[in-house]
Amino acid sequence: MNNTEKKRDEFDLVLEDMKMEPEVDLDRLIEIRVKQMMVRTSLKVVLVVLLIVALIFLGVNPIMNLCNTNPAKADEAKDGYASRLFQTLSAYVETVYPQTRLYMIGEIEKKGFGKYEIPLCLGTRTQRLLVGKMNASLEMVRGELSVKSDTDGVLIHTAHTTIANAGDGGITDFAKYSDSELEDLAELPKSARILLQVQLHKSVKLEDVLALQVGTLEPVWAQMDTKSEGFMGGISFKGAVLYEGDKDRADMNASQLREVYIKNLKTLSENYELWNGLGISWGSSWAPGEVALRHINDALADAENTETFMTKNFYLYGSRDDIMKYIEDNKEEFCTIEDVRLSELVG
Repeated sequence: MNNTEKKRDEFDLVLEDMKMEPEVDLDRLIEIRVKQMMVRTSLKVVLVVLLIVALIFLGVNPIMNLCNTNPAKADEAKDGYASRLFQTLSAYVETVYPQTRLYMIGEIEKKGFGKYEIPLCLGTRTQRLLVGKMNASLEMVRGELSVKSDTDGVLIHTAHTTIANAGDGGITDFAKYSDSELEDLAELPKSARILLQVQLHKSVKLEDVLALQVGTLEPVWAQMDTKSEGFMGGISFKGAVLYEGDKDRADMNASQLREVYIKNLKTLSENYELWNGLGISWGSSWAPGEVALRHINDALADAENTETFMTKNFYLYGSRDDIMKYIEDNKEEFCTIEDVRLSELVG
């Protein structure tokens, strides 16, 4: 006897009992009985749904966490030391973005199965920054990162005009272009501070760029010009935050900065899961996903085999007059005004 036949027999017995009772409203009793059966069925459905939900949270959720990167765990560290997540994202920002720095990571929020939001406090050399205020955020979904918000636009991959493609932008005479830049700078107040991108026709030693620090002139970031035909990352001449074991970059020579650059590339190579999805850019080129990782590994191998670092793309920051003097002395090079502040006190 199957369940359907059994329930039908039970229902028939109930009806027989009802018939035996005098003055019974049979239709009313049938209605009550049907409602009771519907309630039982509904309760069973609800219990099954709750059981499925419980299995998802107690079973699937932990499995998702195990299968995908958990950035919150990677952000754990002893007091005074940088977490693995901070080291990785800091290396990424410094290597890929000229003159951008990561100051801190906010409290990471779990938003669902394998989904996290990572708040960041980022700044540039020319930006007036309130340290502690999060101005960007990354979203990690099943192990892949993307930029969720970027208030100040510091995480935008920009295709820069280079010496090679300057002609496409109508720049064919660099001396004439420099003169137009000087005219623009002359209209600014003397208190103005300028961020200048410099692109040279021939590479110079990294130590030669460090030697440019005279008066208010300050080298900010330089791109390593190695033998690689692919990605060429950069190095900041000043770190954003000093943790235990870190040295002040202001006291470093070219050889020590080379070691920092190599360390950053190793960090990116060994912790790809913490920047997967962000991609890398340089000049007018862009590489996504695992292609980006291959570029990082190639750049690392190249850097380890290069004793003396050379560069022909770097950034300078300084007063209006010092920047104008540099442009005047280097008119044949490609100098581009990247950003302007009216003074050190006013953005």
